[in-house]
Parts: sequence; C-alpha cells; structure tokens
Amino acid sequence: MRFPLRVPEDALTEVRTFLESIRGDGPVVVMNMGASKREKCWQATSFARLAELVRRETGGVSVFSWGSDWEKEMAEEAARQSGGAGVVSFRTTLFTLGALIQLCDAYVGADTGPTHLAAALGTPLVALFGVTNPRRVAPYGQEASLISRYTGPVDHVKVAAADASAMASITPEEVYERLRPLLGRERSR
Repeated sequence: MRFPLRVPEDALTEVRTFLESIRGDGPVVVMNMGASKREKCWQATSFARLAELVRRETGGVSVFSWGSDWEKEMAEEAARQSGGAGVVSFRTTLFTLGALIQLCDAYVGADTGPTHLAAALGTPLVALFGVTNPRRVAPYGQEASLISRYTGPVDHVKVAAADASAMASITPEEVYERLRPLLGRERSR
C-alpha cells in the first residue's frame, strides 16, 4: 500500500541547506524525540547512544527532530550526551519535517505521527513500540522495521497501566542492528 505525498519545493530547499551544513561522508539519520504521551518516548540517553553508534560505525550524523518545547529539551540533552554525533534540528513545520524525513537516509522514532509520515514518504525506518500495540497502529510500508515491547492483549491498542519501562528496555544496540541494513540502500528522494 502506498500513500504518495509531495513535499513542497521550498521546504526541500530549506532542508537541503540545513543538511549541507551538517552532512559529512556518512548517512543522515533523523531521530524523532517525541510522541503524544511521554511513556511512548524513548530516552534521550538512548538516542544519544544510538547517534554515537551511527557515527562510529558509518561516519554518519543524526538529527534530533522535535515539535514541542519538552521534545526540544530532550533533543538538546541527546545532542549534549552524544558527544557531537547528533545535532538538534531547527523548529520544523509539517512541510519541513516531511522534507527532513524525505531527504535523510533513515528514520528512527516511536509510535507517533512523524513515524507514519516517514512510512508514507518511503523512508527506511525503525519504529519503537513500548506501550502501544504495533498490530493495531504500526506504520504501513515495506521499509519499516519494528521493535516492540508491547505485552497487552492483541485486540487492544495500548497497555492499560502504561509506563516508560517498556521503552527503556529497548537498547540502542538493538535499534542499531535493525537500522544498519537500512543505511546502505539506494532510494529515490
């Protein structure tokens, strides 16, 4: 199933300028910090460690994207902890976020709108599920790799007593193992 989207050219131009200022020889991975509920978010320390792995193994750079003020704080914390392996994105609009996701080499995020946007844009992605059921809410698409700690009933959307421990149990090394094969793929943007 495909959901073709068209990102406006002015958004693509703005993001290309940003990426040229940070891009090295390796891939660019967008890591989305937020979700509608904090218990659905992965920890800033985990994103930082994943960014370090991306840099060490591929020479790539990670972009920590954010939408709300508390997500920006998480992005800034992840960037600080990453030792320069990750940078904080500018405040994005829906169009510039779409452009950032479309122009990157891969995307990592939780059960949130930008993860579904990445799937719709055909960007290779790793989606992280802790308290929500990926059988009910996973992104569509061939390029999605899912990591789940959901333990609730199959017919439910989320665990009733949700907390952050499910997401905390997903390790950066586990995510990198899913991300690594996605980074070498050629794709049209």
